[in-house]
Amino acid sequence: MSSTNSLNVVIIVRFGFPNGMAPTQRVRLLSRCLVEQGSKVTILCTRVSETPPFIENYSSKGNVDGINYEYTTGTPIRADHFLLRRWVEFRGLLMCIWKIIEYRKLQKIDSIYLWALDISITRIVITVVARLLNIPVILEFNERPQNLTKNPAFLTKLIPPLWGSSGVIAISEFLFCWCKEATKKGMRDIKVIKVPILIDPIITDRYEQLTSSPSVLFAGMPAYVETIRFIFDAMDIVWQQVPDCVLFLTGWHPENKSAGWIYAELARRSISHRVKLLGYLPRAELLRQYQCSWALLIPLFQDLRSQARFPTKIGEYLVSGRPIITTQVGEISEFFQDGINAYVCEPDNPAIFGSKIVEVLTNPVQAKIVGQQGVISAQKCFDYRLFSRDIYDFFLNIVGR
Repeated sequence: MSSTNSLNVVIIVRFGFPNGMAPTQRVRLLSRCLVEQGSKVTILCTRVSETPPFIENYSSKGNVDGINYEYTTGTPIRADHFLLRRWVEFRGLLMCIWKIIEYRKLQKIDSIYLWALDISITRIVITVVARLLNIPVILEFNERPQNLTKNPAFLTKLIPPLWGSSGVIAISEFLFCWCKEATKKGMRDIKVIKVPILIDPIITDRYEQLTSSPSVLFAGMPAYVETIRFIFDAMDIVWQQVPDCVLFLTGWHPENKSAGWIYAELARRSISHRVKLLGYLPRAELLRQYQCSWALLIPLFQDLRSQARFPTKIGEYLVSGRPIITTQVGEISEFFQDGINAYVCEPDNPAIFGSKIVEVLTNPVQAKIVGQQGVISAQKCFDYRLFSRDIYDFFLNIVGR
């Protein structure tokens, strides 16, 4: 451990900070857990995150919530030219390595918290450097490991998911148990801790009025093809009974080419007039949109991916005070009861999911009660401050040994 009394943790990510989507919010709250226990936390972003004209992060370095952050690319903004973009990405990795070496010389690094579930060149290089410098690496696991997919990447076939790590932070019971089993098979002493979704209980200080017409919302990237199509199928049931209901979709920039299939699907189904595409919303506006919606949708499926996940947006859905509608998969059964603090139904059945949406829209009094209970559950189960000491002790234990 470093000569100073405080624990020095360097967190390495490939997404935006301090503003961004679910991964950004999780790493920010995990960092606050450490900072509020007296640790010094530095976040290094090894890739640019902002594409003009939609920019949330303007500064290449700074401090927020007591967390130092820096884009090792030198800028958070994407360059126009291909060759320049490749150089900036290479510079991001190169400067990250240089920073790690400098921190080690100055005894300002005790561990690396690496947000890189899949095996990649970046993860390999950083892990090798860390091992050469005798710096323990802790991994974040919040999705199904790639070696459990049907077609794992070449590097994943060669290198085990826990390679080079001294510890793992797992977001779900599935991943916690999987990591524990993997450490036994590999006969390695890798520490594992379960940290569920985290929320800041004071991210909202007032509640917006519901939209005048019934509305429901799903926040997610266009890559969630199966989920969005499932919601469209469920809404066919809803529109038969509540024809004026509007479905809001948000979570991507307008120029994102991967969203093209959504526009084509709306036209094919002739539902463009019933679906509003809000695109990518700044965080404050997104939270307000949650509060305006009558219900917030997060269907999960009976597959390994959903069983391993515990979507961070569920936490922010909950603190909006609006009821969530989800399915009985993975962590859901541990924290939620149908009609009590959420609306929960069996998975993989859009008709039943649609009937749950109708139940919310046609009984707003009960829906309000369920939404309020959701807030209470979030505060009791997911307040980041509940996990601060355990997370700090976890890092300290790994560094100490």
